[in-house]
Amino acid sequence: MEDAKEILYAGPYSIANRPIILKPWTPDFDFTEEFPTDIPLWVKFPKLPMSCWGMRSLSRIASVLGKPIFADECTTKQTRVSYARMLIEINVTKELPSEIWVMEPNGKKFLQDVIYDWKPSFCEKCQTVGHKCPTQMKPTTHQPNQLKKTKVTQEWRTKAPATIAATHKKPTSSAPQLDHTNKLNEDQIATEPNELLSLIPAMEKQEDKGKKAQSQEFNLLNFPPLSPIPVSNRFEAVSNGKGVNKRYKQKEVREYIRSNKINLVGLVETKVKEANAHRIAKLLVPGWGLLTNYNEARNGRIWILWDTNILNIIGLQDDPQMIHCLVRSIRGNINCYLTVVYGFNGIEQRRSLWEKLQHSAITITDAWLVAGDFNAMLYPNDRKSCNPVNHSEIQEFSYCIQQTGLSELPWKGDYYTWTNKYPGADRVCSRLDRVFGNYEWMMNWSHVETIYGQPQISDHNPMILILADYSWKGKVPFRFFNAWADHDKFQQTVADS
Repeated sequence: MEDAKEILYAGPYSIANRPIILKPWTPDFDFTEEFPTDIPLWVKFPKLPMSCWGMRSLSRIASVLGKPIFADECTTKQTRVSYARMLIEINVTKELPSEIWVMEPNGKKFLQDVIYDWKPSFCEKCQTVGHKCPTQMKPTTHQPNQLKKTKVTQEWRTKAPATIAATHKKPTSSAPQLDHTNKLNEDQIATEPNELLSLIPAMEKQEDKGKKAQSQEFNLLNFPPLSPIPVSNRFEAVSNGKGVNKRYKQKEVREYIRSNKINLVGLVETKVKEANAHRIAKLLVPGWGLLTNYNEARNGRIWILWDTNILNIIGLQDDPQMIHCLVRSIRGNINCYLTVVYGFNGIEQRRSLWEKLQHSAITITDAWLVAGDFNAMLYPNDRKSCNPVNHSEIQEFSYCIQQTGLSELPWKGDYYTWTNKYPGADRVCSRLDRVFGNYEWMMNWSHVETIYGQPQISDHNPMILILADYSWKGKVPFRFFNAWADHDKFQQTVADS
């Protein structure tokens, strides 16, 4: 029953950007009946006073709209006070109000805004939910004499008596008449618009017809509507996506590697085409080695770069979600396996990743380090949002960690390693990036910890590991205990040394 409630109250759901109405099944349900009019809708009450956040108060406020069903976890625990969010069963055949009057416990009334996560369409004509019939406009007939015509006023000043044509009458000042020989018909305007511009000056240059003392007001009804002109846009659109294709991103990554004296780096979601991989890698770190998974992923989702003067890396396994390799230092003080992970977003897509990690754990007997963006959460508090973490989101990741015998390394920095960078209540923070080590790693490098830095060009926090032999480099003071002198072998030990 708890699983059913978790699915029902985790909405709203959609398929292909079309909303799904999800309601509990009842024995008297009939498919032949009309479409349901009472639909569960998620409703937000922004800036609701804290005095109205009790369960009874929220139920009374929601009852104004319909039947209250459920309040989300952030509303129940009051971890987000910018707005209250409730699931209410509302009759969508009625008008959905955008604000309601609420009375506080002290008797004060205020107007509360109401925001719906999704508003279903209801057609009053068909009495069905899901569409609206277009309103038909009454056709309007325009009589020719009802069109507004622009008044044309002309005045002719003739130097000598002249007639425009033998069949035309001489114009008078009281009622001037237009010259019909210079009139352009609508067919000529529609078919030859460019000739109109050349005909107008020709009319003004006829001195024998007189000079025009006042400009003519053209009738715009005679001109055809202009058609759109295709224009080529020569400016490149600015993309907000991640990757290292842009110069400024390459510069920032290169400066980050140099300032932190990094000898090995793993990059995920580079969004670089295979043909440009070696060129961009050379711009980032000239002379370094490069290991990618373009054979398994078209966009090369994972890169591993290393300083060939310090390390030797042998690729062992490629996968769309990980690269498994063997890392050895030239000095001989480092010998371990490394797996860089970039998991898919879907739960079902990540299952192959968990299976391959478990398979690798069986064959590895040396130190093993697993690091990257798993795109999955391990604990219920790994996401800070109005939507709580479901058990289905963490169970497969948690089971994989148990079966592989991996343990998360000690860490410093922010707990949440990813954010959508939205402001206010829409901001979501998650812990997606981790570093794990097996038993052999913990025995040899237990002092190594993960340091989470501040996000640079990405929306993830970068992770840094400092691999150094743990040894005390300070001065050790000389101490002598008097009890040593009473030992039977004390004199002999001093003489031999």
